[in-house]
Amino acid sequence: MTKKMLVKWLEEQRAKALEDVAEQKNKALEQARAVLYRETGLDELAKQVQSRFEEIEDLVSAWREKFSDKISPQNAWYGSIHNTVYPYINGAGATRKKLIEYEFQDSAKTLKLIIDRFKVIALEVEKNYKNVLANVKRLDSAKLGMEYLESLGFDLKELLAQDTAPVETALSVPVDTRYLFMGGAKQ
Repeated sequence: MTKKMLVKWLEEQRAKALEDVAEQKNKALEQARAVLYRETGLDELAKQVQSRFEEIEDLVSAWREKFSDKISPQNAWYGSIHNTVYPYINGAGATRKKLIEYEFQDSAKTLKLIIDRFKVIALEVEKNYKNVLANVKRLDSAKLGMEYLESLGFDLKELLAQDTAPVETALSVPVDTRYLFMGGAKQ
């Protein structure tokens, strides 16, 4: 085990910690959005609005069909009723999706508080890992680094299982103790 390996492992742990924070933020936002949608009656509103858009589309389509010999055959001009209404009736839940997209942006007060809280947490994770990395890099050996990390509560079993090289001591020349006592047990 070398300090370089220890630092690399610690950087991987930092990335995992930041991924965990992002995952927790997404779960919190998902839960908050569900509450927000329920409290505002989004689903009922979306059904009502979508059915009215469908009525409008049906009315315009029937009118176009009735007077097809007197009006333009093209019904999808930019700005036409069809083009305006179509995104809201294009598939099940289209209006709900549009309402969410435009009416419930992450700048909504409740959602912004969650985003801001997790931003602070991510910054603290980043800052603390930076400090731990700096401390490990300043230590004289990987062994001291491992002791330091264990004192902070890191579980190094997985790291030790991956490593086949001996742990370096504070001495300037590494010693592989596996080869010191070839005749049997240490005395």
